[in-house]
Amino acid sequence: MGMSAAIGMTLAGGGLSANAQLQSGRLNQQIYNYDAKVADLQADDALARGRELEGQKRLQIKSTIATQRVRQAASGVDVTRGSALDVQADTAALGERDVAIIRNNAAREAWGYKVQSSDYLMRGQVARSTGKMNAVGTLVSSGAKAAEMKWG
Repeated sequence: MGMSAAIGMTLAGGGLSANAQLQSGRLNQQIYNYDAKVADLQADDALARGRELEGQKRLQIKSTIATQRVRQAASGVDVTRGSALDVQADTAALGERDVAIIRNNAAREAWGYKVQSSDYLMRGQVARSTGKMNAVGTLVSSGAKAAEMKWG
């Protein structure tokens, strides 16, 4: 094999290697982008589950208050005033506190997934940039090897 052929092979090999590094960076970015979309869907799901649990809790509160009213009325208590009404108000207030906790927990879970999504997107950008930098390094290295072969 002549010197020109060896130089050509060195440059071609460097070009192929650089292309593989670029493709690897792009593929890794696509994988991270997919993971980010999944994390976003998980965040949406956490909020939806939170809304569902809030609704269930509110139904439970209404049912509890209705049961209290029926029992108090069956005992001859006026359920529209006094301590009977205070008990119902306390039940509603405690229930709404629980609803706020449910909402807060869902928001925290969703926030965690959003942070994870942002991390994946950043990792994808880094992967692509790393692929580009590695490709440039390979091309420069191949060019230097070819030049050394030519000029010794």
